[in-house]
Parts: sequence; C-alpha cells; structure tokens
Amino acid sequence: MDYPRRALRILREDGGKALALATWRFAKSRKKRLSQRRDNAFRNLKHRVKWGQAAPSPYRVFSIDPASVEYVLAPRFQEDLSRGGTYIRSGDWDVRVSETPLVYAGKYEDPFDRRMVVPYEDYILHQSFVDHFNHGVPWEDTEFFQWALEKRVSSRFKTIEAIHERFAYFDELYENMKREGYKRQEELGKRPAYDEVLVDIGRDGRIILDDGRHRLSIAKILGFETIPARGFVRHEEWQRLRHEIVTEGEHILQNVTGVDINHPDLRAIV
Repeated sequence: MDYPRRALRILREDGGKALALATWRFAKSRKKRLSQRRDNAFRNLKHRVKWGQAAPSPYRVFSIDPASVEYVLAPRFQEDLSRGGTYIRSGDWDVRVSETPLVYAGKYEDPFDRRMVVPYEDYILHQSFVDHFNHGVPWEDTEFFQWALEKRVSSRFKTIEAIHERFAYFDELYENMKREGYKRQEELGKRPAYDEVLVDIGRDGRIILDDGRHRLSIAKILGFETIPARGFVRHEEWQRLRHEIVTEGEHILQNVTGVDINHPDLRAIV
C-alpha cells in the first residue's frame, strides 16, 4: 500500500487533524498486529516443546464434511483470540449445550453466562438461509433479516441500505458457490489458510463452527461433501489424545468411543 500517497490525500481532502487521527489509528493497529504475531510465535514454540510432533499447526488446512458440523460456538473464540493463531483450551465450552436459539454469534450477542455450543438446527442465521434458498422465502420475511433490521448492531447492518446490500451479498455468494463450487480462499485472492472456515474441536473430536458461518451454511444447503477448514481452538483433552496417538500408536483409539484415525484432525499426525 502507498502510505505516503494515502496520507497526502487525507491531508488534502480532510485536513491535518484527520491525518493525525489516521496516523494514530494506523500506529495503534500496527502495534497490535506486531504484538499478536509475537504472541502467536511464542505460543507455537511452547506447543512444539510440549507436544512435539502432535503440536497443532496454526495454518494447517484439512477437509471437513459440512454435514458433520452440528454445533456452533457462542460467543465464538475469535472474539477474544487472534485469528492468526491456534490455541488449546480446557473447560466445558465444548459440552455445555445451550437451549437458547442463536441468531448471529457476534460479540454483541451474548445471552450466555459462559461460552457454550448451540445446535446448528437452532441457529437462526442458518434457518433463514434454508428458508430463503431452499423454500424461496424473501429475505425480508426471514427471522435473520428482521433481527438485523431491529438490532442494527453491526456496521454492516447500520442502515436499511446496508442491510439490503449485505443480504444481496449472500445471494451472490450462494450463486457463485452453486455455479463454481467451493473455492479455497487463496483461489479468491485472499490469505491462504488464514481466511478459511475456522473450527474448534471438542474433547471427543466434535467439530464446532467458530467462524465462516455464511460459507458453511451455504455449503450445507448445496450438499457439498467437503470444504477446507482450519483448526482454531482444540480442547486440551483432545490435544492430549493427539499426543498419545503420536507417542503410543493409533491402537489406543480402540478404547476411544466414536473416534477413528480418519478424523480430519488426526490424518496429518499419523
């Protein structure tokens, strides 16, 4: 990016105060990014020391079956953690199932006392996608659209025009995926691996959506058999199982119910 030219444009069009504010914001953002990179590098080193060959790779992409993702996390980990890293977390976030339907899973929508999983069938965003794309329901008559209209909580939903533009984007995304299939982010000119669908993995190997809700919902609707995804947060017990497989052999899976060596997050370590 041509920063000097951009600074000159801001100075000419908006004045010195605007340039000073833009400079401060840029410096703050860059400092944050550098801090995140340092923290991620240190965390990755700790993972390699502790877990050896079983250490999770922050940018390894594996294939998942969209139909196998039966839960979405709320609030998603991405609200608190740098997207560029990979993490190991203990706790009951992977087994606490909410009875409260979820609309969007954004940072502004946290009806839960603690992080938990929501069945995908109770995900209002997905229900509205199904209503619109499978049953021809106009966006304006879907629950998700009405929620966006009422809440105006996101920058993409601040005005009626912005709301209509956002939902038109969903239509465009659906048509592109239907016509061209599911493309990796690098094929779309975005950052390889970094921008893929993010999933979390529970203690029992359960694959839980963290981010990429629009693409995953459309992939489910279109019946895609596989899409690329990146492991974002793993439960500590699951990571311990990965380590035991590496150190003791895959035969230990004989004593683990519901998990086999073909699990997407195990294929790369055996």
